[in-house]
Order: sequence, then C-alpha cells, then structure tokens
Amino acid sequence: MKKTPLMIRVEEEFDDSLENILPQLYNEMGLEPMADLFGVKKATAWYWLLKFGIRIHRVAVPEGHDVYTKRNGVKRLVPKSPTQLVIE
Repeated sequence: MKKTPLMIRVEEEFDDSLENILPQLYNEMGLEPMADLFGVKKATAWYWLLKFGIRIHRVAVPEGHDVYTKRNGVKRLVPKSPTQLVIE
C-alpha cells in the first residue's frame, strides 16, 4: 500500500511502521486518544486500521477474569484468583 505523507510523518515520529504502531496503541489507549496523538481525526485512524488489515475483536469478560490472546487467535479467559477454574 502506498503511504501518504501523513502516514510517513507518523512513522518517522514513532520510529516504527504503522503496521506495528497501530495495533499496539489501539490496544493501549483506544481509537480516539490514538488519533489525537497522531494529530488526525478518528475516521482517519480507523481508515488506517482498515487499510493495514488490522482486525479489531471485542470480547465480553466476566468480572474477576482477564483475557489473554495467543498469536494463533485462540482466546482464553483466565481467572484473577487461583481458586477459580480456568475457562478455555
């Protein structure tokens, strides 16, 4: 994909490719703060996620559990307390 001058500017500021920057920042801060950090509108940040093929998955998690993902896409819920059962 041909990158725009704005995309190149963001990559230079972060010293990394958008393919690496976008998923990391989206997971850490969400769409709106990420867009603000880049100096772009939310629509532009969302478009970049779409153009680079970065998939967004939302997961409902019961209270007292955390979600961990693996690279092969398998998700599992892990209890915060060791006395609870693991749901896989």
